[in-house]
Amino acid sequence: MASVRRRGSTVRVKLDAAESALLAGLAHEVRSMLQPAENDTDDADPLEQLVGLSSSPVSTPDDPAVRRLLPDAYADGEAAAEFRRLTDSDLRDTKANQLQRIVDTVGEQSTVVLDDDDAVAWLHGLADIRLVLAQRLDITEETDLDPTRSDESDPRFAQLAIYDWLAWLQDAMVNAVSTG
Repeated sequence: MASVRRRGSTVRVKLDAAESALLAGLAHEVRSMLQPAENDTDDADPLEQLVGLSSSPVSTPDDPAVRRLLPDAYADGEAAAEFRRLTDSDLRDTKANQLQRIVDTVGEQSTVVLDDDDAVAWLHGLADIRLVLAQRLDITEETDLDPTRSDESDPRFAQLAIYDWLAWLQDAMVNAVSTG
């Protein structure tokens, strides 16, 4: 059973083997979703790739879960497209790096020791994983996620339990980070 504790200048996250594998797998899957489509990078200028800008428009992601991770910044289509052109690559890289830090630090260890930077990266990565799951499970602000009223016959029962566990882990991490 997972536990999260602040000890001095570190946050210690204790996970069993199944929890470690689950978290690493989820982080890896969401990270892979953030990779730009092959055709988005084929003709890209190497200098533009290096600085993370594009002279051509960057399309809005087709996948609704990726759109949750990379939403339009403006309601106005032209302003949103320009903002996406300027920030999409950097935002994808930042999110992918935070998720990779989860994969890299969780390993098969029973206790993961995180400095504050890694703990913050975990918090951002956990938020992104939960956003993807929420989109896939059609969870909205109105969705009743009371685990005491869970219906085991619901085909989403296992995924909802994972979502609930991630919410608990994220909350425990916030509490541990904020006491430092």
